[in-house]
Amino acid sequence: MPRLDRLLAVALAASIAVALSGCAALGIPVPGASTATPTPTATPAAFALDCAVTVSSADLGALLGADASALATPPGITQAVAAGGPLALPAVGGSSCRWKHGEDTLTVQVLPHAAAAWKTLSEANPTVATPGADYDGGVSLGGDCTLAPTISCRTNVLVADAWLSVVLDTSAPGLTEAGFHDVVQRMLPPVTAAVAKAPTPHAGAPLDCAAADLRAELQRAFALPGATTLAIEPTFRIADGVILAPGVTLCQFQPTDDSGTGSGTYLGALSVLPGTAAAYEQLRAAVLAQDPSARSELMTVKGEQVPALVWSGTVEGTSFASVDAMIGSRWVEFQSTDPDDTRSLAIVQWVAANL
Repeated sequence: MPRLDRLLAVALAASIAVALSGCAALGIPVPGASTATPTPTATPAAFALDCAVTVSSADLGALLGADASALATPPGITQAVAAGGPLALPAVGGSSCRWKHGEDTLTVQVLPHAAAAWKTLSEANPTVATPGADYDGGVSLGGDCTLAPTISCRTNVLVADAWLSVVLDTSAPGLTEAGFHDVVQRMLPPVTAAVAKAPTPHAGAPLDCAAADLRAELQRAFALPGATTLAIEPTFRIADGVILAPGVTLCQFQPTDDSGTGSGTYLGALSVLPGTAAAYEQLRAAVLAQDPSARSELMTVKGEQVPALVWSGTVEGTSFASVDAMIGSRWVEFQSTDPDDTRSLAIVQWVAANL
């Protein structure tokens, strides 16, 4: 079975008739219509790292060089399904800092309230979650460093109940593995102070991927003999910790034949993320910047009109379409390799009605 990250990168869904009022609601320009930005859905105050405090300028210079610059937007926003992509972390209450100098990069990610996910994933993946560096103030698992031909180091640290992930790829001269861990050690006090103020997440229960009514809707919408789930095989990494966060749903589906046997081929992925208006806005901005054909379709959800963002693209030579919508404070997405986006729209509308 393909690795989860590859499945997520190829998964996607959507395209549909243009609804002008829906386009305006999503900020997609409509001739003759106002371009005013709609009021976003209210969300609780978010946890955010102070990047300049987390990594000092001296440490950043040692890792990437004096000309390193911060990245405001994570890469790959439109290259993965919502629950498996870079916006999932802030959607569930996490935060990240990224810097770049040429091809060299440093990524620091923190997921508060992740002790349960850390325990689950470390116990399920003992060959990956091996003991790491000896930090004062945190427990490290699953780290490694390669020093040639370039330096590639990563570490995971449980800081209080938060998951800290640090990934470095650099050609900085003279940097040693010990030097990398020294920098991470200096991150621990500011990260500990920051996560102590992180709000406790409040989210609805995740959906049951194997629910009979959901699979029946997939069967109906995609005109299939049947549909069943594709297993998700998480490993020990912060992205999989995000999938285990409260209120997160990530389901992958495959068609079945007349006998009910799974075909092994990929149909699509359903993501539901909690409290994500800001993250959803980042997705919308990235989509509108890259896809001139992106458009909106209005859905009727519990008697109200809700706009869905419909867009498409290509990842590694595979075409995809995606339907995304904010339903209250939850981001719902269905992505599929099926080019008929009306089918994906039907799934998003059905899920929205059943939240």
